[in-house]
Amino acid sequence: MKASAISTITKSLPIEFSPLVNYCLLTALGLINLFYIKSLLRFLYLDMQYIKRSILFTLLVLASVTPLKLSAQSTPVGEYRLSNSSLELNADSTFTFRWGVCLTHRWSSGKWRINNDTIYFKVVPIYDTVTYSDNRIKVNHTFLSEYGESGHTYLPISAYHFIEPKRWSTQEEDHFPKKLFFQKNKLYAIANDKRLIRKKEGGSLWRKGYPTWYTKGMPKL
Repeated sequence: MKASAISTITKSLPIEFSPLVNYCLLTALGLINLFYIKSLLRFLYLDMQYIKRSILFTLLVLASVTPLKLSAQSTPVGEYRLSNSSLELNADSTFTFRWGVCLTHRWSSGKWRINNDTIYFKVVPIYDTVTYSDNRIKVNHTFLSEYGESGHTYLPISAYHFIEPKRWSTQEEDHFPKKLFFQKNKLYAIANDKRLIRKKEGGSLWRKGYPTWYTKGMPKL
């Protein structure tokens, strides 16, 4: 409160005060105002501290819950399908890839690892996939074993003489990507400029295009 206001108040009283008393009153009122201001600032400070603690607690809770949620719902382990190929990612970091058109099949197997949602594949060749039936007909049992209860179905390749034996079912890497990007239960190919390939192919005015990414949860090839 200003000195003029104090003088006005003291002059309106029936008793006149000396300048010293006016000074004391002014000082007292100033101290009272200062006390209230400090109390208000302290209240605001405590209130801000409470808000900061609340925000920090909320962030800590979210930070602890989010990884659990991601690990439970976004694991890349599972079976995927794309057009004529299938890809199975196992929990032990192994994978099996199959590709086939008509009577021609390709397959690969090996190890996979993930880094920043990018899955890298390392093909591990298998050299003991050729066996012989009782009548000494050479077959590739790794591919044919998918169709027999005992794990071995022997089909005479000579019956399909129009197909080169080496093209019947072979192990190779040509039809298998080196890496894929995992996002929302899909595996996307990565272009040379590191962009994800999300565009469908083969579309026209009369039909929709075909996906270029692997989708999780579809049956194996």
